[in-house]
Amino acid sequence: MAKQKKPPNRVPIRLFILISFYILGFCATCYIFNLIENLPMQELLTGDITKYLFKPWYLYRIPKKLDPFMVYTLPALLGFYMVYRSEQKYEAKHSQEGLHGKSRFSDEKEIKEELYAIPEKNLTQQKNQEFH
Repeated sequence: MAKQKKPPNRVPIRLFILISFYILGFCATCYIFNLIENLPMQELLTGDITKYLFKPWYLYRIPKKLDPFMVYTLPALLGFYMVYRSEQKYEAKHSQEGLHGKSRFSDEKEIKEELYAIPEKNLTQQKNQEFH
């Protein structure tokens, strides 16, 4: 077997990505649904919606007409998806680090690390033992 380096510990990075995208997704979900819930239709038709566009509590207060399960599940799915995508990109970028050659074929050093010599057996003696 070829000697390979121990991969770096990516757990803290994964946790950071998961938590940050969970918080971002939670704020975005709450904001969008609070805006939809609190925006009166008459104001929308007249075009005077500036006083409804941003209120700080839109970011963290769970909308009344939306199930809290959805408010917590959507950001979690976003966080897990972003962790998955970042790991894919990391693996694609760092998958070739252990290779020594510049081409896609192995060089002599890699072949010597991967292959080992098998001592020759006395094949005629083995052949005679099998038929008795």
